[in-house]
Amino acid sequence: MIFYLVGIGTKGLDQITLEGLKVLQQSEKILSFQVRPSEMLEFASARDLVDPEFIDDLYEDGAVDNDNYNRILNRIHEAGREFGSVSLLVQGHPLLGVTIAQRLKAAYGTRVRATAVPIVFPELEELR
Repeated sequence: MIFYLVGIGTKGLDQITLEGLKVLQQSEKILSFQVRPSEMLEFASARDLVDPEFIDDLYEDGAVDNDNYNRILNRIHEAGREFGSVSLLVQGHPLLGVTIAQRLKAAYGTRVRATAVPIVFPELEELR
């Protein structure tokens, strides 16, 4: 399985990089986490991407974090077995995506080739 983690920052799809978009265009399966469905569907349609699957319901408020992450990892692994290349599009704090990638690598080791696609933070660009 090839796994791509595509972060889009806290402000949504406007922060996706060209590299992130290219990865999504090449993906056989896109899992979307914490991205507004209407925004994601419009984005995917306009760029001829595969239909995204929304996995927000796998993260249950009030549940133990370990259980939440395990549900997400299991879905990623299932998608990887079915499709081969999977992109997880994550909006929000980078730690969420990093934690998912680390746990995926720990759980499946060399059976997963994981790549994180960097995002652009306009707030930091303004400081340069």
